[in-house]
Amino acid sequence: MDNSPFPQSPGTSGTSSTGAGSSGMGSSSSGLSGGSTGGSMPGSTSASSSGTYTPGQTSTSSSADSMRSATQSAENTAHQTVDRVSASAHDTVDRLATSASRLADRLDEKTRRFTDAPLRAWDYSRNSVQEHPMQAVVAALFVGYVMGRLSGSRRRGYDYD
Repeated sequence: MDNSPFPQSPGTSGTSSTGAGSSGMGSSSSGLSGGSTGGSMPGSTSASSSGTYTPGQTSTSSSADSMRSATQSAENTAHQTVDRVSASAHDTVDRLATSASRLADRLDEKTRRFTDAPLRAWDYSRNSVQEHPMQAVVAALFVGYVMGRLSGSRRRGYDYD
């Protein structure tokens, strides 16, 4: 390669430090040839018009292809990772929803049993009184007597003058 500040001839390969023969935007770092007399666009893989191999054109094309390949590979890897994470998140949400549903069902059953307990006790007492009325009357008298004695024993200790 020639590092001279002068433009190179159109048939030689290398880069121009002044940008002559390229886009005119400073130095060319892409490895394109100094001049494009073959009519090919930068990044194309075709040979020059004379049928000779131009290293700059193929190098740019292969580096662009490798960049596309690397980008595509990274994109595929990212898609796979997102899909895996998404599937895992969906599974976790499904498991949490199932657990929450079971917990809600159990809580609903416990609440129903707790709120139905007084009704069941009332039904049990009513059925017991209907089946054994004399025992129910004796039990009620006994409970009344015990309650009266307990509340009456408190009054004995006080003097009401």
